[in-house]
Amino acid sequence: MFWRIVRLADRREIQLDRGMGRSAYLCPNVKCLTYAKTKNRLQGALRTKIPDDIYQNLQERLS
Repeated sequence: MFWRIVRLADRREIQLDRGMGRSAYLCPNVKCLTYAKTKNRLQGALRTKIPDDIYQNLQERLS
């Protein structure tokens, strides 16, 4: 199962798991999360800046 990160179409906000808009998927493990953050992979896929709280939320899900 993958995590879904969504840039909402109407507000351009980033949200996890729900919503309609541009989406990116990330495998739920430390290696994928670290790679996505250091290489700005989510930012490139969603074409917007990813807030740090989104990464913190995903990190908490790993625990």
